[in-house]
Amino acid sequence: MKVREILSRIKDLEPDEESIVQKDLDAVNRYEQRFASAVSTMGQRKQEPVDGIRQAVTAMKRLEQSAPRAQTQESSQANSRATHPS
Repeated sequence: MKVREILSRIKDLEPDEESIVQKDLDAVNRYEQRFASAVSTMGQRKQEPVDGIRQAVTAMKRLEQSAPRAQTQESSQANSRATHPS
């Protein structure tokens, strides 16, 4: 990896900076691990698209079922206000 090569050269040129270079190498290692984990997670999600579609459809059905009730309640309240003004 290019970043490791650069850090290694810095370490060779500036031995006093060894602790800083080591921290940077540790950061590069953590980045690689997190990146690999993210790629793995994305790969797993691609293998299960049917589950995601099912969840979306279920959520939409719930919204559709709750929306008419909410609209009916709003309509009732609006009609009540129209027929019985304060």
